[in-house]
Amino acid sequence: MKKTAKSCKRCESHLENGFCTDETCPFENHWQSCQLGWTGHPKHPTVEGLPTECTCHTTGVRATCYSDDHLVTVHFDAVPYLKTATDIAIVDIFKCGFGGDYAADHCAEFFEKGETKAVFDHTHIMRRNGGEMGFECNLEQRDVLHWVQKNRPSVLQLLKALDLIHEPA
Repeated sequence: MKKTAKSCKRCESHLENGFCTDETCPFENHWQSCQLGWTGHPKHPTVEGLPTECTCHTTGVRATCYSDDHLVTVHFDAVPYLKTATDIAIVDIFKCGFGGDYAADHCAEFFEKGETKAVFDHTHIMRRNGGEMGFECNLEQRDVLHWVQKNRPSVLQLLKALDLIHEPA
């Protein structure tokens, strides 16, 4: 298989949201863009002089934004938005099922001048030319939940009280 910019650095499989799509690959749950690379992966033996483990595979929140015509798609890390989001904004993301609604769209809009700029540029051009064009944003449920557990315990309690998440059986 030929390596491309959208191929796994370890096994050369296709990437989705910056992660390898091959479930047998160690990078399946490890950001390809990690500064430590494979040496930062928890399954890699310790290398002298480097941290023994990175946390990128557990702290990032994978998100995808695409134009309604699916011609432009971007993948990004939603953590900067979540850090600034109100408790209610995060609850609303859970309520809407992590995408396809205004609560998730606010995340994409937060990055309009950066990570999601290509999508918004495309939608603005299409609208100027008389077309109707919108966008959609989706956040990875597992990543959002993990991030909330580690960073916003008060929101976690609120989500439980609203019966939006349940304790594992």
